[in-house]
Amino acid sequence: MGGMVSDWLFEDGRLKKKLRRTKKQLFQELKKYDFPGSYRTVCQFIQEWEAQQEETKDKGYERLTHPAGEAQVDFGIMEAVHPLVMSFPFSNTAFAVPMPSENQECFLAGLQLLFDQCGGVPLSIRIDNLTPAVKRPRDKQMKLYGQMNFWPFKAITDLKCRYVIQEVVMRKAM
Repeated sequence: MGGMVSDWLFEDGRLKKKLRRTKKQLFQELKKYDFPGSYRTVCQFIQEWEAQQEETKDKGYERLTHPAGEAQVDFGIMEAVHPLVMSFPFSNTAFAVPMPSENQECFLAGLQLLFDQCGGVPLSIRIDNLTPAVKRPRDKQMKLYGQMNFWPFKAITDLKCRYVIQEVVMRKAM
């Protein structure tokens, strides 16, 4: 029964909802093949099959964890001002400083001001595809190289940085 009903459910999943077979219709079709089980057995199988399909479905996002002491930094958008924002997702706290531009000089000066505001340096910072902190080589591979002036700053502050780069992953159709 399992393989046949699974195939039917998979086929019906490609149809519009109104055109799909009901559990009762699937049970009636199984009866044509001398299925000895009950309607309730078919319903339980379908419920388990649907739950399994939901688990394997790609949700399109990944749940992030935010340990205590970790911060995120990114530039915001305001008219004629570029606020550099450092948030601590674990405690839902944020600090911001207005900067005249989104370049490396403003990024480093802004980080120092943010550290002064929060009274210290976070354990680590997640830098979300921020051009003043990282750059890509011309060959367009996903390797990252820190900007020249950022590494001495990083060494002085003993800052652990993770770079988050949004990638587009192409999958082959099967």
